Amino acid sequence: MLCWNKGEGADTGLQGSGKRGRGGILGTKDMGSHIVQSDGRDKGKNTKTIFGRSSFITWFLAVLYAAFSLIGYSFSKGGSLRFVTEAPVRSLFLFLLLTVLFNLGITFIYDQALKAQYSGRKEKKKILPEVLDRHFLPFSAAMIFLCWLPYLIVFYPGSIPFDGYYQIDMGTGVLGLADNHPVYLSFFYGFLVNIGRRINDNFGAFLVVLVCAVIAAFCYGALLRFLRRHKAPVWLQIGTFLLFTVMPLFGAYAQAIVKDTIYCPLFTLFLVNYAECCMNEKKGQDNKALIRDLVKCAVLGILVCLTRRNGFILVAALTLVLIFYVNRGRRWYVLVMLLVISAVFLGSGQFASKVLKVRSSGARVILSIPFQQTARYLKEYPDDVTEEEKAAIDGVLNYPVLAGKYNPEVSDPVKNTYKKTGNAALKRYLKAWLSMGMRHPLVYFESFFHNSYGYYYPLGRYDVLGPFQFYISNKSVDTGEFDFHYIYPAAVRKKLISYAQAWRDIPVLKLFVNPGIYTWILLLSLGFLIYRRKWRDSLFLLCLLLQVAICIASPANGQIRYAMPLVAVTPLILYWGFFKERDE
Repeated sequence: MLCWNKGEGADTGLQGSGKRGRGGILGTKDMGSHIVQSDGRDKGKNTKTIFGRSSFITWFLAVLYAAFSLIGYSFSKGGSLRFVTEAPVRSLFLFLLLTVLFNLGITFIYDQALKAQYSGRKEKKKILPEVLDRHFLPFSAAMIFLCWLPYLIVFYPGSIPFDGYYQIDMGTGVLGLADNHPVYLSFFYGFLVNIGRRINDNFGAFLVVLVCAVIAAFCYGALLRFLRRHKAPVWLQIGTFLLFTVMPLFGAYAQAIVKDTIYCPLFTLFLVNYAECCMNEKKGQDNKALIRDLVKCAVLGILVCLTRRNGFILVAALTLVLIFYVNRGRRWYVLVMLLVISAVFLGSGQFASKVLKVRSSGARVILSIPFQQTARYLKEYPDDVTEEEKAAIDGVLNYPVLAGKYNPEVSDPVKNTYKKTGNAALKRYLKAWLSMGMRHPLVYFESFFHNSYGYYYPLGRYDVLGPFQFYISNKSVDTGEFDFHYIYPAAVRKKLISYAQAWRDIPVLKLFVNPGIYTWILLLSLGFLIYRRKWRDSLFLLCLLLQVAICIASPANGQIRYAMPLVAVTPLILYWGFFKERDE
């Protein structure tokens, strides 16, 4: 085992080289390089530079980041791949240059992380009083909620954008039920609104905001407690607190009624308990403790699935990964957990469809990408469409208006022309979509990148829908049944809005309200685990790439609201990728 003498570090659990140096089997000099070799790698497979030791994963990430940068820049400036394709030599030079620079940067980060990870960790003095340390969860939740109070007060009763208003209408029976929004969450909103309306309509809306904000504060407080309990670096703990309080994203959404304000904290709490379960099992725990952990994960997983349907994809994938953390004789516990979650999720969907008569939104939910590609094709090549293809498209979408409806960064205008149809019409449409793409594939690539580059390019600005929801909807869903209105003057609200919007323009700070940077952090953390050949732990972060995929398939480009679950768990991602091993 690789270890140091007392006072110089801790047992890392890695196999040493057998050579003794200062302080133990391996000395602390050039620790990063020695650790890489002791992780089981052959020295010839890596390239040593002054920045550290590069490997396949550092080069792979560098290529990926370089490609993201060129594609993102091209679309943010010109709305197409023209910047890349018009000057191939220039593009190739920039790509190679960026790849080399990114590789050096990633290698340096990994090398420094290894040195820091296996260097001695000093015990830090306790800052908080003993009583607060014992009750850290309610304390941290209260502090987070206190920092959100300005938003809750100034925007009383709360902002109610289109989606939230629609859910209230469904939950109170004003409008019919539809599955484009979580049905059971809509009932929950409706229940709270009906209670609050005994005072007035505004208080009904505020009750939804208040309950969701309290739940969210405790969920994010649980993440802070997790980091504190596992002795994460102080800068990460402080940064996590600032993420939820000073950065305007979470405070701005704490006062808004949308499904994300409750889904995001529940997903965060699920992931915190999931991480605890994995770490407890790795340390060794009895059957009773494991079952307790699995029950908590199952309950939270079900809540995640019921508050957003695509949450089931993440929960199911993470549950399957949990099998690798559990001893063979007890893996059937995890399979039972997965079966219970699946049964509740699928059963609740069938109940909503058969008993509650919830209206299905059809295939438009999952066909956002091909619908956008079809619309862009018709805009750029309106004359290169056969009569058979026209008929196939018109059987699913409103063909005459598609080109005019096309917005490259949001697919809702095109999706809203969807005609509810059968499988035969969809098959004809997909056949036409494929044949058109074979003729002009570049159009399809450009449509895909233009509607998604914001989720992997952190330097763009995305103004189609805006990152925040500071308004009460008064169109379509305002049936006259409710009297929701702000109390404070617009001038007062404008000050908080200006603070939130200012983050989009201030250098460095604007990165934190851009979803692309969180994708890069996830990839960097995942890459570090692969760099050290921590395959089991890397599966955990690999599952979170599904959240990025969900964002890419979403109807809008660069929407921080869709990436909020990833933003919220980024501190956990950093801890899992770079600091968990040190704690263990």
